[in-house]
Amino acid sequence: ATTVLLTCLLPTGAFGQQVVLLDFDSGTDGSINYTASMRDDIQAMMTGFYAPWNHSFVQSTPTSGDFSTITFNSGGDGGLAQQIDLRNLDHNDTAVINVSGFTELATEADIVSGSAIIGAHELGHLFGLRHHDSFGPIGSGVNPQVGGSPWLPDFLGPQNADETFDHIMASPASV
Repeated sequence: ATTVLLTCLLPTGAFGQQVVLLDFDSGTDGSINYTASMRDDIQAMMTGFYAPWNHSFVQSTPTSGDFSTITFNSGGDGGLAQQIDLRNLDHNDTAVINVSGFTELATEADIVSGSAIIGAHELGHLFGLRHHDSFGPIGSGVNPQVGGSPWLPDFLGPQNADETFDHIMASPASV
C-alpha cells in the first residue's frame, strides 16, 4: 500500500477551486476497460489523495469554467503531464496515463490503484510539483536509502527523508 504524502508541499486552499475531469473514454492507446465501478474507485482514491485542498474530480465534461483533464488509456506506458505548472496558474492543462503495459497490475484492484496513483502523480505536476519534492520536508535531508555519497562532495547533512519512496511525487526514475 502506498502512503500518499502531499501535505508539506501544497498549502491548503492556496490555489482556489480546481476542477479535474477524469476522462476514461477518449484515450485510444491503452487497452484497459474501465468499468463504472473502477472509474468510481479511481475518482474516490484521487479525491482522498487531494482531500486537504479545494479540488473536485468529475467524470463528465464541465459545461462551464476552467478544468484540467486527465485522460486514461492515452500516451505511452506510465503518465505524462503537459507541464509542471508552478503555482497552478493554468487551470486548463492536461495529463495522460496508460497502465496497459504494466503486467504487474494483474488484478482489477491493482489497475485501479495504479491508475489512481499515476493520475495523482501527474496531477501533482499540473499543480507545480516535481519529483524531487518527494524527498521530504525542507531540512529533513536525503532519503537514508540513497545516502549522501551520490553527491560530490558527499552530502554530510541530515538523512531523514524517510517518506520519499511512499510519496505520490516519487518516480521510479528519480528515486
